[in-house]
Amino acid sequence: MSGPNTREKIVALAEQLIRTRGYSGFSFKDIAVPLNIKNAAIHYYFPTKKDLGIAVLEDIFDRSLLAVSDSSLTNREKLLRFVASFERSREKGLVCIMGALGPGYGSLPDELQEAAKAFAGKSLDWLKETIERGVTAGEFSIATTPEVKAQVMVATMMSGLLLGRILGDDVFENLKNEIINELNS
Repeated sequence: MSGPNTREKIVALAEQLIRTRGYSGFSFKDIAVPLNIKNAAIHYYFPTKKDLGIAVLEDIFDRSLLAVSDSSLTNREKLLRFVASFERSREKGLVCIMGALGPGYGSLPDELQEAAKAFAGKSLDWLKETIERGVTAGEFSIATTPEVKAQVMVATMMSGLLLGRILGDDVFENLKNEIINELNS
């Protein structure tokens, strides 16, 4: 396998493996075998596993931002799309990337730790700003600061994916609905 799609296929499979097994739960061989490529092909695009992990974070952030960047969407619609992204993860049997990287954060290479921290920070900043705009526009009200509300929303959705794996989809649905109902208050 070679060509322009090889890199994307490597990143997509690495994302799936990280979000199901964790960062330390896969090797380049776990990517090479299903894609029918040699480890050297992966190293061509990503000299190290850390580089691949950073590319996965960048890809997820770019896709997430694209999904909510439509200027015709209201702030409420953007937040609902944000929540829906977690639901799509649940449907695919995936935890969110922060839920996958968080438990082993201290053992991640320094550059990947920095990339994960930047990913989380940019995501929370986007969410906080969307909440602020929504409150200003009268689309919803919140009982706390936009920053805290953003943190609560992310933590709730992350834990919903994790608890849902153990206790069943009802847990995720309950938490998702609570987040949506809070937006309607």
